Amino acid sequence: MRRTTIKLDVDGVLRDCVTPLLDIYNKKHDDNVKYSEIKSWDIGQYLKGDNEYKNYFTKYPEQIFRDAPMYNPNTVEILKSIQEKYKIHITTSQFKGLEGHTVTWLHKHNIPYDYLSFAKDKNVVTGDILVDDGVHNLEASNTETNICFTQPWNSEWKGDRVNSLEELAMMLGVNRK
Repeated sequence: MRRTTIKLDVDGVLRDCVTPLLDIYNKKHDDNVKYSEIKSWDIGQYLKGDNEYKNYFTKYPEQIFRDAPMYNPNTVEILKSIQEKYKIHITTSQFKGLEGHTVTWLHKHNIPYDYLSFAKDKNVVTGDILVDDGVHNLEASNTETNICFTQPWNSEWKGDRVNSLEELAMMLGVNRK
């Protein structure tokens, strides 16, 4: 019997790259933009018209990607439980040339997964369920089930949603040990 495959996003679901980005921006501009204030995928509109923030990803990839914190300290345990019943296909979009920082982050935190793909268009990756924080990815998805991982920037999503990995495990019918 084929196991159902979950396409699982990294940034905004497993890894918090917004906090380090805001730390860099706030320090550079003597500002105090908070995570909870980011209400749109276009973070630039909250950064005093600083178009330079786009360069932060390539200028500070270690802080923003490699050393970024996990949202949930129980991520590994929860994903291992999910992996007993489902295949986990990490499906993430990254800036070209920075993919290695994500691979390093996944290995550093011992994130369990069966497959790993970097794709701007997540539909090129086969799967049954998409878990993502980007409404644009969820709306364009070709999977049977789309689950939004709650973030301040995706409140307009009207479909299935989870607020944590624990809620995802419960929604998937996974019993944690």
